[in-house]
Amino acid sequence: MKRFRLFAHVLLAALAAFSAVPAVFAEPAESKAVVDREKAVSLARSYLSLTSEFELNSVNFYEDFSGKRWSLEFHKKSENGYSDGVVVSLDADTGRLIGFEKYDGDPAQQTTYPPKYDFEAAKKVAERFVREVNAAEFDQLRYNPDVEAAFRTPLQGPVVYPFRYDRVVNGIIYPENYVFVRVDGSGNVVSYQFVWDDKVEFAPATGLIDEDRAKALFQEKASVVLWLIWLRNVQNPTPRFAYEWNSSRMHARTGEIDILMDGSFEPMEKKASSPSGRFAESLTQQQAAEAMKTLLSLDDVQLANASYYEQKDAGVWNFEWRIDTAKTGGSAEDGVYYWVSVDASTGEPVSYHFSNPTKSVRPIRDDVRGKQIAADFVRRAYPARLHELAGPNGKSGVYFFQRLVDGVPVESEGIHLIVGEDGSILSLQRSFSTVSFPSAKPTVLLETEARTRLMNAYTLQLQYIREPNSPFREGIPPEKYRAILASGMTQYLYYNPDAGNRAEPYYVLVPKRPTDTGIFLDATDGKFYRRDNGKEYFLELPETSDLKGHWAEKELRLMLEYGAIDAEGGRAAPDKPITRGEMIKMLLIAMRGGWFEPSYYANERKASFADVSAGSAYFAYVEYAVDNRLIDPATERFRPDDPVTREELAVLIVRALGYAKLAEYGDLFRLDVADAGDIRHKGQVAIATGLGIMTTDEHGRFRPAETVTRAQAAVAFYRFLQKRAELQDVGPWR
Repeated sequence: MKRFRLFAHVLLAALAAFSAVPAVFAEPAESKAVVDREKAVSLARSYLSLTSEFELNSVNFYEDFSGKRWSLEFHKKSENGYSDGVVVSLDADTGRLIGFEKYDGDPAQQTTYPPKYDFEAAKKVAERFVREVNAAEFDQLRYNPDVEAAFRTPLQGPVVYPFRYDRVVNGIIYPENYVFVRVDGSGNVVSYQFVWDDKVEFAPATGLIDEDRAKALFQEKASVVLWLIWLRNVQNPTPRFAYEWNSSRMHARTGEIDILMDGSFEPMEKKASSPSGRFAESLTQQQAAEAMKTLLSLDDVQLANASYYEQKDAGVWNFEWRIDTAKTGGSAEDGVYYWVSVDASTGEPVSYHFSNPTKSVRPIRDDVRGKQIAADFVRRAYPARLHELAGPNGKSGVYFFQRLVDGVPVESEGIHLIVGEDGSILSLQRSFSTVSFPSAKPTVLLETEARTRLMNAYTLQLQYIREPNSPFREGIPPEKYRAILASGMTQYLYYNPDAGNRAEPYYVLVPKRPTDTGIFLDATDGKFYRRDNGKEYFLELPETSDLKGHWAEKELRLMLEYGAIDAEGGRAAPDKPITRGEMIKMLLIAMRGGWFEPSYYANERKASFADVSAGSAYFAYVEYAVDNRLIDPATERFRPDDPVTREELAVLIVRALGYAKLAEYGDLFRLDVADAGDIRHKGQVAIATGLGIMTTDEHGRFRPAETVTRAQAAVAFYRFLQKRAELQDVGPWR
């Protein structure tokens, strides 16, 4: 196997700081452009048919690994003083249009929901545009259905639809070249990006391993890794043992498979050789300061600032030291600064970095020496943790010590540091959570079984990848790799600015469904779960058997798509009464455009109702509703499993619209229903019916005490979204 060494959790930002080349150049750099400034402005106006109303606002010339380009911004003032604009990008050598982005700065622009154009109509607009603008390349473009499959019908405006066309050579996708277009809900192309390189040489598509053989080889030989992950974004964060891929692709001709992490998971010490490391009492300021000055060899420094903060049971000292270079003949502005944070309970450094404007120290290139320096430092700084640290992994002075639990790496946790060419420590970051992890590894699936199950969630897609085929910027953290892999946008894994111009065919691991993002295989029970909420994830979505042809099918499917209602056993139960808990969940997901983060309401929060505790599936939704005055916490119980009446739904909708106070003035509204005498909240019902969000029956009755079904609630909330967009307060204001 080829080993493309991709070490975990190294400091990408630090690498970029030492190696990045500025993109914007000074004025003389414009002379490198074949197309001069005046010609670029003229071409931009021509491509987008910009009238004289559009004034040139800014001009920038860029040169980086992708080439030379002009970026020009035009805007025009509307009658109320706000600006509409567009940013246009041109190839500075050919004058070719390579992108634009339109924006509307007028707050008086009305948001329309639902949009005038649905996805299919917008798709036709995008295809016509690409056929016209990219006529020369269109025969080499293939529509990317994964972008469409990953798109979810918006729950609020403004709506923008994404469309992507990938380059295809010899029948093989080359995802590094593509056209990307966005169309808004009114059918306007608002964004365009064209990425293309005619200099790439493509290896012949001959002698390739067939797809079935490739899958068998990958499943047999690809590497997996056992992680201890922490689901931070769920309501009750819990550590989980998970299997995930440690290989991402296989050469389509040779069958060679890459390995993402080739580092050691052997602990620095077999067992704890020091006590726990925690002091009986927290370090004083003086104790912490002296310990760090000794550890980091900080001589002749003056304390500029010191502070202390404590969160739960963890206290941290923060120090800023300074060396006054003016005393040694330097400028007062050129002082050397050191910033150090210290764990007051253990004396361990939490972070360290410094600034020396008079001296630039680069990371060490000799990895044998650099790793030895790093290991020696960690042994001195973290003696009580050596049995749970593996490393150093990394290269070129940027190193990482992986945290372990019973030999299993803990995702995103460990110690990052950079060693300078002079042997000094340039920066340090300790990433250790306070979560209580298991002390020992449980019984887990065998790796062979894990590969088989993981393969059920993924497939191999034949792609061209440029050589040299080392993944994008050595040092990408595994969690970032997995996020990219799960998204299906695998071209970002391999886009390498230092790559040559030859592209080789590879079988690349991609999710079977574009929506299979952020999932993991539990190593103990062999099931898949979602990272965002910890719920079990089913690779095959059961078709809801009771929705086809239902009068509220469209609205119910929209709510199902966002998880606002659950389908159990393949049935959505549209005519089942909705419960109060389900109602609050559906409303909040609708109100927030489909996004709601239950972890915002952690276990530490005191429950507002006795019957909706922190362990309840509705806890986060109910607490958010309380905070936003959608429900009244004055009563002791919420009754989450009780049905909802039509009058209760009307009250909730009016509160969500922000008209609760107004509705109290019932005499302002005309309640034209036959059973008005049975209604307590007349203002709320008048608003809900007057806006058409809720309706009466054929006899003009509202039926306030009647229970609401799931279908009726889905339709009411869909209409709520539409009316909310129409009622949005807009300018013009100055």
